[in-house]
Amino acid sequence: MKYFLDEGKSRLQEEALDRAIRNKKFIEEQTRKTVDALNRDRLYSLLGQEVEREMMARIREKFGFMVVDSPRVPDLKSGSGRARATAAAILLFGLFLAIYFIAMEWRRQSTEIGLVKREKLSQTGITSGVNHGV
Repeated sequence: MKYFLDEGKSRLQEEALDRAIRNKKFIEEQTRKTVDALNRDRLYSLLGQEVEREMMARIREKFGFMVVDSPRVPDLKSGSGRARATAAAILLFGLFLAIYFIAMEWRRQSTEIGLVKREKLSQTGITSGVNHGV
């Protein structure tokens, strides 16, 4: 396993070194061709970065980390779905609240009906469903 890691590290190091040398040559060539001072300053700063990359590729011990997928803006917006979850919570709360009030009204009405039946029964003299008179 160590062999594969070392081989991968050396390959990435060589690629980075080659890329830095190639970029450095290109920037030096462009610097010689450019007469504009502002562009020349930008090229010199890029040249400094490439020299730094070349030096790091030559001396870095733990070289070998490469970004496979560069970061980019996603094609479709994705989020936490907070708005959808909030709407669902409000709807569920409303549903439970409606069920609660319907149950309370049903209970109140059944209690009132029971009281009315008891009053009618007490007016007729029947106190329960069992007939004690015969």
